[in-house]
Formats: sequence, structure tokens, C-alpha cells
Amino acid sequence: MPAGARFDVMEPPAGMPLIPSESPVREEPIAMQILAIVWHPNARWEALSDADKRVYLESLDDYINQGRAAGLVVLGWSRIDTTLPKAPKEGYIGVFGLDSAEQVHEFEKVVIEARWYEYFDSTNISIGLEGATEAAPHKVYAKLLGVALD
Repeated sequence: MPAGARFDVMEPPAGMPLIPSESPVREEPIAMQILAIVWHPNARWEALSDADKRVYLESLDDYINQGRAAGLVVLGWSRIDTTLPKAPKEGYIGVFGLDSAEQVHEFEKVVIEARWYEYFDSTNISIGLEGATEAAPHKVYAKLLGVALD
């Protein structure tokens, strides 16, 4: 941050607490199944002409919108940051939110129908996150790993 720079302090809206401990606690956690598709183009994709690549990519709009109509939330797409330790050497990721593991499997049928795997080598990761508000994250790790806590 440049010398003399500062963060502007904003006043919270009326009725909003100043400190997090005064914030209302949500009794029910928000449940969302996350689907992350890590992918990179394969040789069949590379063999397509630019015109054929455009036609295929444009065809994906209908499939994604079909998923959205069924409840899919597109969280976004990105090139993978390969500068992190242990990161893949190349690739891209699409991240989606769905209501349940069953809905992930239904969306997978749409991915297959779109012929995605003909052109992209993919690793699919479906997760139901836990512990977003846990003050002692070790409890979440212990639960996931089957480690009994005292």
C-alpha cells in the first residue's frame, strides 16, 4: 500500500452491529453442493478449426442455460493459477453450485450430452462443504478424518 494510503471506514447501516459477535447467528447453515470441473483441451480439440471451435463453444450456451433452468448456479470459470506450489501445470476450472449431490449427477448428464469429454480431459470434484462458521476448524478436520476428539 502506498505511503499515506488508508482504508476508508464506512459506517454500517442503521441496526447493523458494529462487531461480528453481535451479528445474528443463522441457525441453519446454507447447504450447497459444489461441482468443480478441472479441465484442459485434448488433442481432438486442438485438431478442430477455429470456426469449429467457435461453433462448439457457442453450443455450450444452451446446455449451461438448461442447467440454470434446473437450478444450477454458475459461480464462474477461470484459468488455473499455476504459480502456486502443488498446482497443476496447466488447465482451467468451472465452478458450479447445485442443491444436492443428486442434482450434480443430473447436471453430469447434461455435460455428457454436450459432448464435453470428447474435447476436454476433465477431473470432476463434487463437494458438500462443512464448517464455514466453525470457530475451531480442527473439529471439522477431525470429523472429516474420523479422529475422535476428547
